Amino acid sequence: MIDSYGDRWSDEVNEEFLRVRDEFLQDDYWNSPDIESWNRIMQNLMVRKELTLSTAESCTGGYMASQIASIAGSSGYYLGSVISYSNEVKKNVLGVSAETLANHGAVSTQCAEEMLAGVLKVIQSDVGIAVTGIAGPGGGSDEKPVGTVFVCVGDAKSHQTHRIYCDRDRKGVVEYTYHRAMYLLYRFLTEPENK
Repeated sequence: MIDSYGDRWSDEVNEEFLRVRDEFLQDDYWNSPDIESWNRIMQNLMVRKELTLSTAESCTGGYMASQIASIAGSSGYYLGSVISYSNEVKKNVLGVSAETLANHGAVSTQCAEEMLAGVLKVIQSDVGIAVTGIAGPGGGSDEKPVGTVFVCVGDAKSHQTHRIYCDRDRKGVVEYTYHRAMYLLYRFLTEPENK
């Protein structure tokens, strides 16, 4: 599945935010959809479901962890992150296979799925998010241009992997990846079979 928004990314994410906000927050509490609001939504959802969360980050380099942990009370559900910026960490800590990296590359569906499996095992959380991609400005190709990111969300029994794309600068790609990954986890956790 490919989610591609380019310069429209903020509008798309904000629309998604507005659709889910009212389930957890009072309308008059937030003046606008922002990063903290997503954190608050996910914190309330995770606490309500009594679930714990971990993250495996490559291209975001710890940004997701810092944003999640910036909200007071996040320790009630967020256990930690593995920042697997290098292939060595992907292999040695998360258990991504050398064959996967050789045959599909670090920026791939297969790598994201193995990263998720690894972080769930290492940190022992109920659910997780794994992201791997090309934030730029270099490193892209015709097949995987700068702004391509693979996001895998799920638990030990099932997962969903999405290829997303953001046509912005490095900071924009990182921020969009965070927003989109949080929404994808929200969607995974609120689907009928996962409620």
